[in-house]
Amino acid sequence: MARSEAIRIAKYSELLDHENDMVVHLSGEERSRIEEAIARAGGHVHEQESSRNVWTVRHNMGKYPSVATYTCTSGSMSRIFGDVEYPDENTVVIRFSASVSGVAYLN
Repeated sequence: MARSEAIRIAKYSELLDHENDMVVHLSGEERSRIEEAIARAGGHVHEQESSRNVWTVRHNMGKYPSVATYTCTSGSMSRIFGDVEYPDENTVVIRFSASVSGVAYLN
C-alpha cells in the first residue's frame, strides 16, 4: 500500500445493531488500571476536553492502533463508538454522530 493512502475500517453502524449494544461503564479504579496498562504497552491516551464530533489524535506510534473511546456521564465512564479512520500511521480520526468529550485509549 502506498504511504499516501488512508486506511478506513468499517463504520460501527455497519457492524452492529445499536439496539443490541451493551453499554460498558468504567469506575475510577478500572480507568487507572487501563491507563497504566496502556502506558506499559507503549500505547497512547488522548483526553478530549472540549466536545467535538470529530477527534483528531496524533499519537506518533508509527502504527495503526486499536481504539477504544469513553465519555464521562454522571461521574461514570461509558463506552462510546465512532467511525475510526487512519489518515496515516501516526494519526487517528474518530467521528461521532454528536459532539462529545471524553478519552480515547490507543494500543
